[in-house]
Amino acid sequence: MTPERRLADNIKRLQPVNLWMTQGEVIAIDGLTCTVKIGDAEIEGVRLRASLTEREREILIVPKIGSSVTLGCLTADLNNLVVLQVDEVESITINGGELGGLVKI
Repeated sequence: MTPERRLADNIKRLQPVNLWMTQGEVIAIDGLTCTVKIGDAEIEGVRLRASLTEREREILIVPKIGSSVTLGCLTADLNNLVVLQVDEVESITINGGELGGLVKI
């Protein structure tokens, strides 16, 4: 069996995951989270990265307000939304700005 086939078989054996994705517009930024408008709804607390835990080594991509973002969620109840992709970037911070610095776009 090829490694690719083994990987595919192993993935099929995993418990099913309810993956939900949509697109919205960033209307506010608050630290490691943002508020996103989806249709008429405004969703607060959308994560800008996978974890809200402060870390020494990290990358934080902050989308520009008014830009489109793709959101994802791995829970069926739509808690813990996270930004997966941004159309326009306001800033990128690498490792808290110490090793990689802060890049303003």
